[in-house]
Amino acid sequence: MPKKATNLPPPPTKPSVFLEAPLLCLCTLRREDGPQYMDWLNDQETAQLLGGHLPLTLEREYEFLDPALTQTTDKGIILAIWLKDKQGRPTRLIGNVGLHNMNQRNQFAELGIFIGDKKCWSKGYGTEAMRTLVRYAFETLNLRKVTLRHFSHNARGRAAYLKVGFKEVGRYHEHLWVAGAWRDEVHMELFREEFLQPKASKPVGTKAR
Repeated sequence: MPKKATNLPPPPTKPSVFLEAPLLCLCTLRREDGPQYMDWLNDQETAQLLGGHLPLTLEREYEFLDPALTQTTDKGIILAIWLKDKQGRPTRLIGNVGLHNMNQRNQFAELGIFIGDKKCWSKGYGTEAMRTLVRYAFETLNLRKVTLRHFSHNARGRAAYLKVGFKEVGRYHEHLWVAGAWRDEVHMELFREEFLQPKASKPVGTKAR
């Protein structure tokens, strides 16, 4: 008798919405989306933005995905980014976003995000996904700071991080070899009060003294 195949994705299930934004939903992860994540992360342009340099097999993707499916919130949270239709239903998976290395005692976590669907790059979806998850981190999880790291050649990502409110606090210069060159690893942070109570803009017509 031939052995049954292992690591096959289960039948499709409906995405379960956890957080909503105007254009998208953040949903719980599904094991069946492993092959899609694998394809995205094997794309060289995407991989170089994330620091990947080795081929990703489906088995290795499941090694990441399976623990994430049962991870408790006090350790971190990873959510799938779905575009939604006019009725608010998730219709198209485009990437994921998460809070990692969460430290409840000191009230911080590290944010990570990638948009795998390249047709959805530069359309504001990553910015909206981050704002939604960061608000959840501050208002629901009671974190006081969210940090992130990115490579210096990721100009598109950096622009989105700045829009959300992250500020650069330092960098490791020429720290990692990525895409044929030594790249800086840039460190950024965002405090709760800066996100929830941004400085009011100066009224129109007010002169600087």
